[in-house]
Amino acid sequence: MRRIALALGLLLIGPAAADDAGERAKFAGAWKLKAGTADGGPLPAEAREAARLVFTGDRFAFKSALIQMDTTYTLDPAKGTIVIAAPKGETTSLRGRYKFEDKTLTLCLTDKADFPADLGAGPDRMVLVLEREKQ
Repeated sequence: MRRIALALGLLLIGPAAADDAGERAKFAGAWKLKAGTADGGPLPAEAREAARLVFTGDRFAFKSALIQMDTTYTLDPAKGTIVIAAPKGETTSLRGRYKFEDKTLTLCLTDKADFPADLGAGPDRMVLVLEREKQ
């Protein structure tokens, strides 16, 4: 009976893992900031020009002139959500929604307990519109 339960569990988990891997492939690579807002206001031009995000496997890196962060991330493709784990020494992770459209990736992130309801700008949110860096 245990073997049947284990086999059923693996069958149910298998497609989800494949979906996650396929979705991670869309994220893979370096992205530059095309546009963005924080707490409803536009990000300064110098912040947009300096910021780079890199997704590699389950790793997430953010680099700018002032901040460097390296951590992990998880996806729920069915819900279009992302969780960026708190970097070492920090306690707060980021939760958000994402959307791919043409050659852009839009992220709406918050450090609040609930996921943002949508991708719109607003208080306690950061919206990043990213385009893949040319290699």
